[in-house]
Amino acid sequence: VMTYGGCIGFNFPLVQSDNNLSAGISPNATLFITVPSSSEDAEYSYFGSRAMGYTIPVMATLKYGTDAQYKGRMKLGATLGVGYRYTSYITTTNESESMPAAFGVPILMGEINFKMGRKLGLLKIRYLTSLVKGRDKYDLELSQSSLYLVYTPNW
Repeated sequence: VMTYGGCIGFNFPLVQSDNNLSAGISPNATLFITVPSSSEDAEYSYFGSRAMGYTIPVMATLKYGTDAQYKGRMKLGATLGVGYRYTSYITTTNESESMPAAFGVPILMGEINFKMGRKLGLLKIRYLTSLVKGRDKYDLELSQSSLYLVYTPNW
């Protein structure tokens, strides 16, 4: 199953040691739609042939390098984070009744940041994964791993 969406996120540094290191909080919000990659995926999918939803991860982060402070000097950086992600799915094309699913799980995040020049901005490759499987109101076990490509203009 493929998922497409858009994300908005923030970084609030709480402690900054120098230009290269910071610790803070990073709340994000993503709207998405899932599309099965084959008819077999659609037949056996909990969500039918398509689903849409949202996810809200909030993480405590430790940032080093490029993204540690606004307009940092380094060209490369990394971020580690741990937090909690709430996800809510709403079935859009299931032939039976609409079956919303919502669950929350603790998550782990890793990110690599690349500064692309003064006017081009910052490119981030971010991976989030569930530390445990969540359970929805139907007692189904659900887990997620996500790969994000994030662009921050004029960084």
